[in-house]
Amino acid sequence: MPFFFKQDSCRLLADQDGPASKRFRHYDAFLEHNHRALRILAELEMLDRGDGLATLAFIQHRGAELLVQVKGLVESLNELSGHRYDDIISVFDTVARELDPLMQRKRPVIEGPLTLPFAELGAKDMPLSGAKAANLAQISNVLGLSAPDGFVITTAGFDLFLRENGLLESVDEMLADFDPDVEDSSEACRRIREKILAAPVPDALRQAMQNEYLALSRRLDRKPRLAVRSSAVGEDTAASFAGQYTSVLPVEEEGLSKAYRTVLASKYTPRAILYRLRYGLSDAATPMAVAAVDLVEARASGVLYTLDPSTPAAGEARVDAALGLGEQVVGGAASPDVYRVDRDALSISRRSIQPKGEDPENVTPALADSSAIDLVRFGLQIEDHFGAPQDIEWAEDTEGRIVFLQSRPLGISKTDKPSGTLKTDGMELILSDGQTASPGRVSGKAVLVSADLKPEQAENAILVARTAAPDLAPYMSRVRGLITDLGGVASHLASVAREFNVPALMDTREATTKISTGQEITLLAEEGEVYLGLVSELARKLPGREEDEGRGPIGKHLRELLERISPLNLTDPKSSEFTPKGCRTVHDLIRFAHEKAMEEMFNISRLTGESVVSRSMSANIPLAMHFIDLGGGLAEGLHTCDEILPEHIRSKPMAALWRGLAHPGVTWAGNVDMSGRNFMALMSGSMGPGGAIPPETKSYALVSAEYLNLSVKFGYHYSNLDALCSDDADANIITLQFAGGAGTSSGKALRIEFLSNVL
Repeated sequence: MPFFFKQDSCRLLADQDGPASKRFRHYDAFLEHNHRALRILAELEMLDRGDGLATLAFIQHRGAELLVQVKGLVESLNELSGHRYDDIISVFDTVARELDPLMQRKRPVIEGPLTLPFAELGAKDMPLSGAKAANLAQISNVLGLSAPDGFVITTAGFDLFLRENGLLESVDEMLADFDPDVEDSSEACRRIREKILAAPVPDALRQAMQNEYLALSRRLDRKPRLAVRSSAVGEDTAASFAGQYTSVLPVEEEGLSKAYRTVLASKYTPRAILYRLRYGLSDAATPMAVAAVDLVEARASGVLYTLDPSTPAAGEARVDAALGLGEQVVGGAASPDVYRVDRDALSISRRSIQPKGEDPENVTPALADSSAIDLVRFGLQIEDHFGAPQDIEWAEDTEGRIVFLQSRPLGISKTDKPSGTLKTDGMELILSDGQTASPGRVSGKAVLVSADLKPEQAENAILVARTAAPDLAPYMSRVRGLITDLGGVASHLASVAREFNVPALMDTREATTKISTGQEITLLAEEGEVYLGLVSELARKLPGREEDEGRGPIGKHLRELLERISPLNLTDPKSSEFTPKGCRTVHDLIRFAHEKAMEEMFNISRLTGESVVSRSMSANIPLAMHFIDLGGGLAEGLHTCDEILPEHIRSKPMAALWRGLAHPGVTWAGNVDMSGRNFMALMSGSMGPGGAIPPETKSYALVSAEYLNLSVKFGYHYSNLDALCSDDADANIITLQFAGGAGTSSGKALRIEFLSNVL
């Protein structure tokens, strides 16, 4: 008789090439893509609500990554389903094509002259020269006031510099990864600045700069020393950029190229990038022009505010003056003399003169009263020309002539915003934990979500729900706030809450046990707190989209992107429109794919046949359980000939389930004959005609290290459990289906309660 070794007659349970394992790999890939997609979607939506700052490159990079993940999840669904959803791929392609214009990160070439003399500059040239150079030129060219001569190296020159040195891609990569809260961002900025400082000035640009310097020398009849200053687009507008960029002085002819690169490099300090982000200004929208200005030999210098920003209602201008260069004033290195001048009477209202140098007795004014009055007179002309109060840098040269060096709009503070601290003294704190899924503060009446919740019941209420179910999405346009026991920032419902500006606090664990319908409560989503009672000033007034202010180009771009990504149109899986063709947004695709992927895994038991390697487990409870090891679900090396015991379970969710099934508190014996078939009939409540017991059906558990898909079918009843238990709490899922069988509603409820306790 032939002798057979064990490995010749038995197969490993962990069949990596089997149909169940292959299918699970598609499902596992789907879950990973789905989790990442929801994370990115939540991240973008939170940015839209004002949670943090981001560069346009970062937003576009994350948007592109979102499409990569969504493409992965729809492809995984299609493979998981045996290509029953081929049409979802073409729907994704259509949605992605519509988003493509908003995802383009390629900068258009800036066309125009590489340099321009001040004499030729006007307001129309700001896209090439920046406001600083254009404003300074207008003071002389239009108003006829004294301002230094010079020239500007335009934004077209900056664009040429970056392109010829291959720096555009490096800058874009740095900005795509820029995170204000990560130290590595500072290091990445430093590397970009070093590349700029080391890069050569292109020949065409270097020649244009040299020609302008020679032309300026001829106009002045001498070789000038220069102040090389930033004049970026966006600078010296409503966003002053004061102190954000570098100025280099004095600069001789041979040092012009180096000084130019130094100013360009200052565009990429973390401080300058953050300043732009606070105004929603992208890097491409703020190209750097550089002004090369004839350096004034200053006897005194300082700043003129045509309206005193500290007391704007007083109708006074303010002049700050110090001896020497004005950097002492704007940089805070010296205490200036201060003159307040009545704007109507052009007379000095009061002055404060500081000691000069090391001699406390030297209180000689830095500026004569007549010069201060002249400054204000000229400053009011500049204010009238530009149409708003101005912040003006000036100098008095060695001949006593007032020379204007810079003029920009003066930001006058509006009425102070109300304090962010709310008076909750004496109010009972009923919840103090959870995830801020959508920021905001609101007071109102609570409504606990039930199966028969009607839309009118949710109107103007703070919904309190056990889970963040997508079914609640249609209510988000009606409610004041949302609190859930479970769910988080990346859930579909959180996304819809943010879309409708609904303050939402999720994952509180116990909201539904501590809050009752009809209670008046106050939700502080940012703080993660819920109080019993109302705060009167929190009557809901959420901004409509047309009311958004100060978002800047980045904010508007993000909003436009989200308008094509975030809306969730597919909320009811039973609807006839819940199809691939019904998907109009990225969020729709995610929602549809998730629903169908869950269905596919619930139906995985149809694979259980001769082609699937499985083995039943021996245990002391009357439940016949066959295991299909997807990899890591059972102890290594088990074969189909081995006896499977509970201690062989390695799957986290299966181990947790088994602890419940085998718990000493669960009684499997009693007055009823607890044979395997009778137990199944009892559980199903499905005794056949005449008390006949339905035929026994095997139960299958598909397990991996972190996953369980349990299909228990007996008689006319089935239940299915799908669970993922990983170290990433936000990625974990557990879904239970329990259906079929006869019996009363109370009997079915008891069976569900039994299963819930076991789980």
